[in-house]
Amino acid sequence: MKITLNYNRTIKGMELVGGRVTHQDELLFFTNHKPVLDKFLEVADIAVSGVPTVEVQGDVVSLTTSLDREFIYKPYMSTEKLPLGLERVMVHIDNVSVEGYMEVQGKNIIVHHPSRELGQKKLEKLDEELMSGDLLGMIQFHIPSLVNA
Repeated sequence: MKITLNYNRTIKGMELVGGRVTHQDELLFFTNHKPVLDKFLEVADIAVSGVPTVEVQGDVVSLTTSLDREFIYKPYMSTEKLPLGLERVMVHIDNVSVEGYMEVQGKNIIVHHPSRELGQKKLEKLDEELMSGDLLGMIQFHIPSLVNA
């Protein structure tokens, strides 16, 4: 698993502007909104270390390094059985965006999300409900297509 942090070069130095987490070239997390990235790094207790690979495109400097976390995806049929106190997140699954929840247990980032077994119509209804609410500052995850969700 790798994390890439994007920085803009400015007169004052480097400014963090976004990032992504990938595993075997599959996107798991992405944002170009600094407050969301800051929140993700804080909630997931991620400290970047190691020797990064550096890529420069214009004024954007991207640093990529290994991430010592594991993403675990847990589908649910109902939120009633979820633990209390989870971080509300947006989850992209099968071309819809739905509300999910995140928790951190040690080095595991657990993403709870509606199950594909709910059916496409139910997921689309959940998408409409999510899109009608406040999305500002939400951490967003992509559920890989190979995950048995």
